[in-house]
Amino acid sequence: MLKINNNSGRRVSQKGIAEYRKYRKAVDVGELLLWTYQDQAADAVLRKQGVGIRPAGYRSNMVSIERNGMLGAKIDCAGSARFGSVDIHPDAEAVHYAVTTMTHLQIGLVIDYAKTGMVPDWYEDEEPRPVPVLRGNGKPKMEYFDPDRRSKPAYCLIEYEPEISDVRFARRVYVQWWDAMALLVEKLQDLESHEVTGPAFPREPWLDGERKRGSFPAK
Repeated sequence: MLKINNNSGRRVSQKGIAEYRKYRKAVDVGELLLWTYQDQAADAVLRKQGVGIRPAGYRSNMVSIERNGMLGAKIDCAGSARFGSVDIHPDAEAVHYAVTTMTHLQIGLVIDYAKTGMVPDWYEDEEPRPVPVLRGNGKPKMEYFDPDRRSKPAYCLIEYEPEISDVRFARRVYVQWWDAMALLVEKLQDLESHEVTGPAFPREPWLDGERKRGSFPAK
């Protein structure tokens, strides 16, 4: 039988892990982040306790997995975090540590979402559209075949609102945020009380609308 080593040097069986996982709550990574930073205030609590980038006492949850697998039941308590020096759920501590292992951009995007609950703006329903450039008198600014005579207009000057470059940049940032969320799902597969899923948000939500309208390309 395949065995997994934890930090204590003990072996945890796949059967023990499977038994334990039956008692974990499935939660989308987005909801888990809101809980970690809004309800648990993980960053503020750990900072108050003087915990650095790597929270003191952070360990693999394989010990808890083995314990609950052997007992055949989930122990409903906050573990060492409740009775120790850091008064947060061990899963919230683990989530915060996982976030701090990412790039500065990913950390900023993830924590901003976690604290505000707001998805990065990707200009929903705001596709770049051409609008005429207006003169001071409110009339469209024209270019002429003969600039000196200005008798035969060639075309009206236009600009895009919003700017194409602004929309593309915002959507690249959105994808960076989504990829960071997906990376967290991979990092958080051995939490004590939560089975992490998602992200529930689409990676490129603008694509279907653009295919239907045949409008501004996303990339």
